[in-house]
Amino acid sequence: AHIETTMGKGVRLSTLSDFSGYSQFHLLRLFRRRMGCTIHQYIDRVRKEAACRLKAEGRTNIAIAEALGFSSPTSFIRWRRQKCPA
Repeated sequence: AHIETTMGKGVRLSTLSDFSGYSQFHLLRLFRRRMGCTIHQYIDRVRKEAACRLKAEGRTNIAIAEALGFSSPTSFIRWRRQKCPA
């Protein structure tokens, strides 16, 4: 829920570990078993969905990059090209 609420912005494994009460290693194993993907893959999925939604709302790449926690619009565009090649 925390990942979805923040759209992956600023999410750290240590923070998720603190929220869950599990060690980082155990959290990684539980998450993968339950969700069928790694935490990083899940964050990418949430970010992709958010980016599509924000783009549909007419937001600029700069606004989307800021909302999703990218360090710059350039890094967002690079990420989008890598993760959303179509």
